[in-house]
Amino acid sequence: MGFLDDRRIVLTIQINLLGVINSCLIALEHMDKSKGGRGGMIVNISSVAGIEPTPIMSVYSASKHGVTAFTRCLAGPFFASSGVSFVTVCPGMTATTLIDNMEDRTIHKFDIPAELDANKMKRQSVQVCAENIIKVVQQAKNGTAWLLDVGELKEIEFPVMWIPPMES
Repeated sequence: MGFLDDRRIVLTIQINLLGVINSCLIALEHMDKSKGGRGGMIVNISSVAGIEPTPIMSVYSASKHGVTAFTRCLAGPFFASSGVSFVTVCPGMTATTLIDNMEDRTIHKFDIPAELDANKMKRQSVQVCAENIIKVVQQAKNGTAWLLDVGELKEIEFPVMWIPPMES
């Protein structure tokens, strides 16, 4: 689901964000109906850290916010003729090694409040997360983002914060 080591800033951004951007653009070249492709769906994996600021892993969180934003941008009207839809999945805590030894992968040493201690948070199994990704693929519309957390599946609604004023 990505790379998490905030002490390795460039590598974190390269893997988590630039890897997704480059992969999407390459896939789009082959999938684009206007270029002879068959269309389809690209599902990018972000994270709950890509929809909520996560201070203890701020570089990782920034990279995943980038994935969420980039995927939503591709779902906009500029790529509509491609026949490709773009969906973001944002898994919550999942039973992987991604957050093991967090104290060795943070920029600063923190006194972590008990309610933010990742070792005490419920985690979903990889199997449950994968099953929910399949459910998302089966039902998601272009541009949607989905929270997959401890077995629950929920479409994320982003508020519109700005509409550009137009000249009259």
